[in-house]
Amino acid sequence: MKIITHVDGIEVLERQQAYGTHPRWRDRQVPFSNVTELLLTNGETRYMCDVCGHVRNTIQSVVAHMGSHTEREPEYPVETLKAIIRTVKKFKNTGVRNYCELAAAELNRKGVATLNGEKWISEQVSRLYGVYKDKYRVAVPPQRSSSPVSPAPAVEEQQPPAPAPAPASCAGKPSTPTAEDVVRRITELNDRLSDITAELEQLAADVSFVMGERVAVDAEVIDKAKKYDELQRKFFS
Repeated sequence: MKIITHVDGIEVLERQQAYGTHPRWRDRQVPFSNVTELLLTNGETRYMCDVCGHVRNTIQSVVAHMGSHTEREPEYPVETLKAIIRTVKKFKNTGVRNYCELAAAELNRKGVATLNGEKWISEQVSRLYGVYKDKYRVAVPPQRSSSPVSPAPAVEEQQPPAPAPAPASCAGKPSTPTAEDVVRRITELNDRLSDITAELEQLAADVSFVMGERVAVDAEVIDKAKKYDELQRKFFS
């Protein structure tokens, strides 16, 4: 069992077998194999994986982590996985961006079978390559490129420099937008601008209407005040 003395800088005061409720026996506390309960000097409790010293706040978190120490059967036969890794590496070494897509196409041409009988796709190849590339080491010779030479004995044909390959990425990165993409984006922005302009015009009309009502009301009040003043002068002067 791995022994640790501190958790996040806090000293471990006591350690003991971890107990907790189990889905099958919720009415009692049961011991959890390979899980240790740690009591820290600040009064808090943590739980540790005895295999690697992994520490978490709950027993359930440590139990879920324990699955990483269990050897699982591979999803495909080892030879199939090695064929995937070998094919992906072959295209990856050329510097192309879509090496998983090219690898999937080659696996389909060679008749390498999938579990469900469907054709290989780049996402599936990418996932299996990421999971098993470090488990099954497959050596692939580097791809060499040779410059063609003209028939003249002493004159080598000059080839224009090849463009630098884009950074390799299995998932792929957004490409440069096309003219259609730009036009579509401009159209969308223009439509939004038209909607905003219409809303502004409506707001201006509403403001004008409100201000007009206010002016009319003020004029009516002033007129009534004048008439009241005239009546006072007529009857009390």
